[in-house]
Amino acid sequence: MTEFWAAIGLMASFLALRRLARWYKWSALIPYLAVLGLGLLFAFSSTVTLDRLRQYFTPPSDIAGFLSQVAMTLIVGLGGAVLYILIHKAFRLPRSDDNNPYERFLTAKPYQFCIFVALYLPVMATLEELVFRVAFIGIGLSDGSTNFETFCLVLMSSIIFGLAHLSKERPGHAIHAGIAGLIWGCAFTISGSIWVPLVAHTLHNMIFFTALYVRLQISPEVE
Repeated sequence: MTEFWAAIGLMASFLALRRLARWYKWSALIPYLAVLGLGLLFAFSSTVTLDRLRQYFTPPSDIAGFLSQVAMTLIVGLGGAVLYILIHKAFRLPRSDDNNPYERFLTAKPYQFCIFVALYLPVMATLEELVFRVAFIGIGLSDGSTNFETFCLVLMSSIIFGLAHLSKERPGHAIHAGIAGLIWGCAFTISGSIWVPLVAHTLHNMIFFTALYVRLQISPEVE
């Protein structure tokens, strides 16, 4: 139970720090870095927790396990991206403000967009997975964790993930992010590996933003 409440504490800290970070644009990364720091402190205070975290980063040693994780990654990553593209096209979801770094790159030059896809998206996906999956779920799990506790951690982390993507200009994006977070959280707990949601998250973002960028290049008037 100690691990479970430690994860709850990390979630509460993230929400509180995110609330404070709204006052300063440059401080948007503070909640993420603070949670990672607190999570590491807790992990290093418990050998059992630290060993479990190492397992999340260890790839499967057998071919069957590796292939199953690859299949899950492709299904979750590609399927989620295609679904979001269809939703975006069907409901013509509006873009958010130009101060959003994601949105600014949608009208950037091709070489700038390539840098965005190759560097910015993987880095941000990694940071988010370390916080929302490893810190909020992985640290909270233990050998004695019940299914209810696991469900609570996955659900709460996905809700906070959705809230982290909430904006006045595009409130519907928070719902999509929450659903995606729920799927990636389930993939994390089922596979026992951070690589599945991390790669799926990166693929999802790369495919969606590339499709939207191409669409805007062909039809600039389409939002």
